[in-house]
Order: sequence, then C-alpha cells, then structure tokens
Amino acid sequence: GVKEEKIHVINHGQIVYPGINAKFAQKQQGINDGPVIGSYGFLLSHKGIKEVIQAVGLLKEEFPHILYTPVCALYEGNTSTGYYRECVAEVERLGLQENVRFITDFLPNEESMAHLQACDVLVMPYKPTTESASGAIRFCMAVKRPIITTKQPIFDEFKESTYQIEAAEKELIAEAVRNLLNDKTAAGNYAEATARYVKKTSWYATADKLYELY
Repeated sequence: GVKEEKIHVINHGQIVYPGINAKFAQKQQGINDGPVIGSYGFLLSHKGIKEVIQAVGLLKEEFPHILYTPVCALYEGNTSTGYYRECVAEVERLGLQENVRFITDFLPNEESMAHLQACDVLVMPYKPTTESASGAIRFCMAVKRPIITTKQPIFDEFKESTYQIEAAEKELIAEAVRNLLNDKTAAGNYAEATARYVKKTSWYATADKLYELY
C-alpha cells in the first residue's frame, strides 16, 4: 500500500580519487616497458586470477613486456594461501616470472590505488559467486581505466561502463585485453564511461541526493 512516489533508491556511494595518467604512474614506479594490466581484491579462486595469468601467457608473444599486477591481498585461512601457491605454480609453468608481479600485502587504500593507477587495463573476471556486491570493482572504477569483467550478476550495475565477457576463460580474457590495448578509441570510451559512472555515483552525489530527499 506504499505509494510509488514515496520510494527512492539511492546507489551505494562511489569512492573518488584524482585521475592520473597510466604512463606517468608507470614511470613513477620504474616500469619502463608495458603494457600493464591489473586486478584488485582478496586472492580467492572465484576471482579468476589464474585465468588472467594464463591469458598473459597467450598475450606475451604479441606483447613481450606485458606486466600483470594482481593487487590481491591474502585472505585469512588456507583457501587463499593455497590458491596463491597454485597461481605461482602456474606462473612458473608458463615461464612468466618477468610478466607477473604479485602484491599480496593488505595495503592502505592509497598504496593500492597507486599500483592500480599504473595499469592500462584492469581485469576482474569473476566466476559465479554468492556475493551480492563487490567493493573491489568500485575501487577499480575510481582508477578511471577500461575494466574487463565477466557477465556475472555482481557486475550488473556496471554493464554500461565496463567491457564484459561471457566467462572467466583465458581465451576470452586475452581477446578482451588485446582489443583494448590495440584499439585506443575503444579503450578511451570505456575509460570515459567509468569516469562518468564515478561522477554520477560518488559519495558527493549520493550525499546531495540524500540531502534533497530529507
């Protein structure tokens, strides 16, 4: 019996950081070659980190100096550390020691953001999960880079501003990364889409909506 005009949906607030050019951030970190791709969030098997490593193996022939930086802290318990060992073994199996740099410490937000700002493309290829929302994707959106996600319900809110692939498969990930690295116009469009999303859903915009409402 509640009147429809009495119901208002306020999106979760989006964190905001100043925009920094990827090449400038790479130079600050001593990364002289590239390209650089990254992921963010706790290191858990449903995040698709191992599949990104495998995709790097496919991309290395075209991009010999490609660097993958998963900024993925270890989660408490054996599941995360076991998956980390699995990912390290995959790096060694594929001979990608110079192409993958794990950052597994639980860092302050500013340090994590500095690593992500050095990325040209961010990759979040989640597998099916029972999680209803992702804080990690919102942190990635704040970087204002093109972001690759899978078509999972957890990312439905971002489907208009991210490059979505069907599944966390190495071939699909490699194709998406290749497309964005080779097509600067498309990459720029996705970066602009993330910037618009950040502006629209920032905590500042959310606070304004709440102020007007009450």
